[in-house]
Amino acid sequence: MVENFTDFYDTFFEFSANIAYRIVKEKNISKDIAQEVFMYFLKEEDKLDYSDEECLRAKVHNKTRKVCLDYLKRSCNRHEMCIIDDEDNGEEIIDEKGNPEAVVLELEDKADRNRALEMLRRENPVSYEILLRTQVYGEPPDVVAKEYGISRNAVNNRNFRSKEWMKEKLKKIRRQP
Repeated sequence: MVENFTDFYDTFFEFSANIAYRIVKEKNISKDIAQEVFMYFLKEEDKLDYSDEECLRAKVHNKTRKVCLDYLKRSCNRHEMCIIDDEDNGEEIIDEKGNPEAVVLELEDKADRNRALEMLRRENPVSYEILLRTQVYGEPPDVVAKEYGISRNAVNNRNFRSKEWMKEKLKKIRRQP
């Protein structure tokens, strides 16, 4: 029987943490989320009706889901802009045959790829971030999948679709005068 906030916390903290774990798939984060849920209820303590445990359970469930979704949105909104530019890292394009036209074409090709990457960043920032983290920064798909709450397969599929999308954009860019 729940009679005060301490009983409420003791009764429903693990319930909240378990719900959070099923959503975010990270034990420490799920406990942090449960803690945040109960901080909210502590601030709203005067509005709680301890006599109805089913209502309290529903409130904890709903608030935990909302906090989890907020957490997942925050982690998805950390977008970085990355344009791969050889001038920044000191590498030079070297044409083995000494053909200046080949060097110019290679530079134009890199500029086109950067434009396509920038278009992906604007139009689908989550796919852009997943692509960069797995393909450019070399993070394992499992780690990225865990952070976004999706499967490894979903990460690989997003990367495949992003690459195909960029190929289509590159074709359009190259057709422009």
